[in-house]
Amino acid sequence: MFSSTSTARTLFSRLTVPSRSPLTSSSVLQSPTKSALHRGAPSRTMATVVDRLNDLAANLPHKDAVMYHKQNNMKWTFGELKKYSDALSSGLLELGLRPKDTILTWLPSHTAEQHVLQLACARAGFVLACLDEGVRDVEVVGRVLRESGSVAVFVMGDTRIPFEVHDENGNPVDDDAGMDLLEYDNVYTSTINSLMPNLTSFQYHGKKVDSKGDWTSDPSSPQIASNFVDHGLSFSTPNFPSFKFPIQTGFDKIDGFYNYKHLMAFNGDSLLMYKGCLVGGKPIKEDGVKLPEDGVLVRGKTNVSFVKGEMVTEEVEPDYLHIPKSTDTVSIEYDSTGKKGAELNHDQVLKTDSWKHMNAILNKEYIEPQNSAA
Repeated sequence: MFSSTSTARTLFSRLTVPSRSPLTSSSVLQSPTKSALHRGAPSRTMATVVDRLNDLAANLPHKDAVMYHKQNNMKWTFGELKKYSDALSSGLLELGLRPKDTILTWLPSHTAEQHVLQLACARAGFVLACLDEGVRDVEVVGRVLRESGSVAVFVMGDTRIPFEVHDENGNPVDDDAGMDLLEYDNVYTSTINSLMPNLTSFQYHGKKVDSKGDWTSDPSSPQIASNFVDHGLSFSTPNFPSFKFPIQTGFDKIDGFYNYKHLMAFNGDSLLMYKGCLVGGKPIKEDGVKLPEDGVLVRGKTNVSFVKGEMVTEEVEPDYLHIPKSTDTVSIEYDSTGKKGAELNHDQVLKTDSWKHMNAILNKEYIEPQNSAA
């Protein structure tokens, strides 16, 4: 994913998404009120994955947690794991995913991308359906994608650093010589493309205003070829009715796929709740209330329509606070044949080896994962 610890952090900073929630000076100064945060909020007696990570990041922010040998010896602390996973959960929520949505991961389970995704799903309330990266049967992948009702899929892209390093004489230098790197195989993106041929390109006609003043398709206009991602749209296909977002981990742009690193939204600390936001199902009466450490802000739903050529918006669901509970389902395992395994909640994930590497990290066992394990 990145070539070294310093390069990793530099690249991450270059690829961050700027905050899309600007603050006012007055909102920054307002403190959260106990009644706003806890009024009707669900109580928990058992720890969640989020609780465990938050405690480690607060008490041991600079302690090394994991090193990824096959990702150029990249090493992360507990604080960095929290920063990147929080950013991914915020980015996915802003993309349009909702708590309880299912995400299919077909990533190598010993990689940084997989571990950050696990933590992001736990925080935002997504259910992570895990498919072994060794699966090569297109029918199995399609069946799991369809039966799991996945809204998004994460697949491996080309994570090799897309630039050269030069010596003092300007000659290219192989700074990765002798290093054991992740192998790249485009079978993952190719398989998704084969399941959804119109993912990379679709054709559509232009629009015109009809006699009633409504926007309608204009068959007489030239057809335009494009893909959903370039237009900021969610993908739609009748073969996979729940599916919207294909995501790949590589640096290169692949038509029809979102880039994993471009989804990072490092704005979680700046998000505030405003009057009407639901906390525990009840609207708060204060403005500028900070989120609790273990909560995420889920944006409300708004319908957009055109009436006589004018855009009309209508709020159909307000913003609300989501706080994960230990009993929330967070993981589903699928075997190499596509057979569904048990649905596991936070408590079960923490007490079993279903997320072997992640459990070791959260138990403060410094690890250097070499190959795939859950």
